[in-house]
Amino acid sequence: MQQIHEAVTESKVNIIFAVPEDSIDVYKQLSEHIPGSSTGVLKHDSSNIVDIIRENFEKITSKVELRDNSSDAVEIRYMSSCLGSSKSETKMCHNIGNGKTIEFDVELKVTKCPPNGSETFVITPIGVDEYTVVELHVMCECDCELEPIAKVNSSECSHFGTSACGVCECDPNRFGKRCECSGDDAIRQDMIDQCKRYS
Repeated sequence: MQQIHEAVTESKVNIIFAVPEDSIDVYKQLSEHIPGSSTGVLKHDSSNIVDIIRENFEKITSKVELRDNSSDAVEIRYMSSCLGSSKSETKMCHNIGNGKTIEFDVELKVTKCPPNGSETFVITPIGVDEYTVVELHVMCECDCELEPIAKVNSSECSHFGTSACGVCECDPNRFGKRCECSGDDAIRQDMIDQCKRYS
C-alpha cells in the first residue's frame, strides 16, 4: 500500500478502483489511505465501467484538497470560504462546479528553528500536477544575540554573564538583573533582599 501511495503522490494521478461487489469493502478501505482515489462496484459483464469512470471523475473534479510536505518545524493552517460560505479552517472544498475558482489563505507558523534557518516545501492540490514551492527563511537569532555585538563576561553583567540585546544572560549559579548575585549568596537573607532590590 505504501508503494501505491508513493506512486500516486509522485505521479499526481487519481485512481478509480472498479471492482466486483464481493471486493468493494476491501478496496474502500484501501482507498481511504490513497489520496485522490475512489471506488465503484463493477457489474459481472463490466457493462457499467463507463458509468463508474464518469461518476467518480465528477466526484474527483468537484473536490479540491491541499496538502504539503513541510517538516514539523512549520505549522501550516489552511483557510477557505469554499463557495461563498464563511471562511473557516479547512484544506478541502467539496461540490465545486467546472470553471469555479476556489481561494485558500495559508498561514505559516514556525514552531522551531529549521536546520540552517531555512526550509523549502511544496503545497499542492491532490491529484493535480500543479504546485507552489515555498522557500522559508527564518531569523532564528537577532544580531544582538551574536558576537561581537553580544559581549561575553560583560562589565554590564558584573563579568558573570553575557550582555545580549540589553539583557544579561547570567552564567550558571549567578542571578540578579546584572548577575551581581551568586547561588551561594542565597543562604544570607540580607543578600537575597539586596538582589531583589537590584533586580
